[in-house]
Amino acid sequence: MSDADTAVLYESKDHVATITINRPEKRNAISEAVAVGLAKAWRRFKDSDDRVAVLTAAGDVAFSSGRDMVDPPKDSWRGVPNVGIDLEKPIICALTGWCIGGSLVYPLMSDIIIADESVRLFYPEPKVGASGGIMAALTARVPYRIAMEVMLLGEEISVQRLYDVGFINKIVPKGKHNEEAQ
Repeated sequence: MSDADTAVLYESKDHVATITINRPEKRNAISEAVAVGLAKAWRRFKDSDDRVAVLTAAGDVAFSSGRDMVDPPKDSWRGVPNVGIDLEKPIICALTGWCIGGSLVYPLMSDIIIADESVRLFYPEPKVGASGGIMAALTARVPYRIAMEVMLLGEEISVQRLYDVGFINKIVPKGKHNEEAQ
């Protein structure tokens, strides 16, 4: 079993694929193994009989803390659904805890987002003078000025505010995100 096979888990049950970022000890940071594992999982999902995918993460502290600064992915885009691989099936993103930086692209590229009440979204890249191109897609998913606030100010935005502007479909009690997504 490769690092990519343990960093990202794939389970199929009743035509639902559950794809889990599995690095809770690193707050599910996106490493090279995670990027490769996600790309592999999306290809498997595309070629499978599964009808929908639920993207989630292990643990309850963070969906993802963003790019792993010790082991950064070479081409992180390849693990992003509908960027690294075209999909014609729906994706539900189940969020808990922190969702930081570039990891925001995973819910951004999903069709439905279920977030538990502990979710905290933060895009700090503007504070260090960097930003990824995929984040520009946020302007198509929330009102323009909200997208600009996220992409230019680098401040935390609450799960409630993102629900209020239509980015998040449903907020559930802490720890119920996966159950609701299924």
